[in-house]
Amino acid sequence: MNLIKSKKRVADHGEVFTPQWLVEKMLDLVKGESERIDSRFLEPAFGSGNFLVPVLQRKLAAVEAKFGKADFERRHYALLAVMCTYGLKSWQIISRSAVQICLRSLPTTSVG
Repeated sequence: MNLIKSKKRVADHGEVFTPQWLVEKMLDLVKGESERIDSRFLEPAFGSGNFLVPVLQRKLAAVEAKFGKADFERRHYALLAVMCTYGLKSWQIISRSAVQICLRSLPTTSVG
């Protein structure tokens, strides 16, 4: 298992990647919070979104389970779930490819 994409990026920026299986295990440790629609999550170094995407998926699944038939509430709480999920990336080292990977990974579930 390789958590390092480039030795230079590790040396320059401390960049490593958390594998998906480990992300899921870590989120399972705080399962209640990771599925609570209004819980706040901050990923201070979002990279390719390995934490942001599953957190948002869990929150949107909770929205769908609770408000799936109520259109207004489903949209309202889906927006709240997104508004409570934050990711930071140092603008000095931001990589266009990392942002594109993160954006492609975001759920495409329709809420409207």
